[in-house]
Amino acid sequence: MARCTPFVRCRYIDRIDIDNNIETVFYLVNISGHAESIATATNRNTNIARYRAHDAFIEQYTYLHGNSPSEWMFEDDFQNWIAKLQYYSFVEQRLEMAQPCWFFKWITDDTPFTNQNLSIPDTLREVLQADGNITWILLKNQARVWPVQIVHRRFGVGWEEFCIQNNLMNGYQIVLTSETTCIFEVLIFNKEHTSVFNEYSNQNALPAPFYHLPAVLQTSCFPGIWFDHTTVGEFTISCDTEEDMLKNHLEPFFEHDGEQQIVFALQAHEWTIPVIDGVMNDEALVDFIGELDLFMGEFIAILMSKELLARVIVFDGEGGEKIYPWYQNRFM
Repeated sequence: MARCTPFVRCRYIDRIDIDNNIETVFYLVNISGHAESIATATNRNTNIARYRAHDAFIEQYTYLHGNSPSEWMFEDDFQNWIAKLQYYSFVEQRLEMAQPCWFFKWITDDTPFTNQNLSIPDTLREVLQADGNITWILLKNQARVWPVQIVHRRFGVGWEEFCIQNNLMNGYQIVLTSETTCIFEVLIFNKEHTSVFNEYSNQNALPAPFYHLPAVLQTSCFPGIWFDHTTVGEFTISCDTEEDMLKNHLEPFFEHDGEQQIVFALQAHEWTIPVIDGVMNDEALVDFIGELDLFMGEFIAILMSKELLARVIVFDGEGGEKIYPWYQNRFM
């Protein structure tokens, strides 16, 4: 049974069979440029299309194919199978990596595949050791995956496709969270700093996230909770304001009803903010913000759950997760 380098592209070739019918042969191409024929489709552009996986491919790559069906009548189902093959081929490359495991990137103009928006966060560059080396990562949003090449500290092949299909625009923010060393789940925030979910985000075509992270990477919260759509919502806040202004930006995101409390969780540390008569306790909120030790250029992402638990990620000016002493000391 062969082990492969990650599959990063799907290609197809139309050909005429012996009965003068048009057949389409699909190939998966890995990062070395080697192509494997994976399936054949007949009548692909009609309502009676049939997609069938090649027996030789299934036999050789059983560990990728798993218990998936071998025939499909709908292209979407067939494309979901291809996405799973790409996903598991990247899982094969997993390695433990150094902290942090969360990364942040701005989209700063209306053409996100131009030079300025091609650069990767500095902290991500260090994690991937992408200083002149060519490597591939997999960006993942539920039922969709985008293999993206990184060359010389910049996104390369695949980045333009990712930007276009996710409708990225000036002022949008992207949060990448490590599922493995080279697989990153994606959160997208719009100009209003609230999360954006595309149509495909609610599908369940891909397998559950492959979380075998070392404990040191499970920082503010286990990454999967950010993609559980039972939550109230996600939002981000820029740290380009003074602490009192940050408090004013933070409060409107939370709805208060009577007397309760809101808990902020950050890297194994929690702050409880009492709510009395629908108003958050000002002193406790200011103390929480003060302990974040924020600087200009840093950024906060927050997920608010129905249990009034706010999970917090703070990003430093280099686009990586800010690791606090109280968390770091747990592993020393």
